[in-house]
Amino acid sequence: MKRTGTKNFFGNLLKDVDCVIFILSAVSHGTMYAVKEVAADLGIKVVYQRSKGISGVLQAVHDNVAF
Repeated sequence: MKRTGTKNFFGNLLKDVDCVIFILSAVSHGTMYAVKEVAADLGIKVVYQRSKGISGVLQAVHDNVAF
């Protein structure tokens, strides 16, 4: 079942980002698929992070985002 307005909502959020990092233990399937589709349309890199600890997330940011 598709939610109306989901792509527009995430499209507005993702306009100014370099990379999307999904914390797999904290995201729903519906949100993941909607964001992944919008990110692909905008050419934004998507990274899947299994660890929910802050050090793993920070490492993923460091590895995938240019500072």
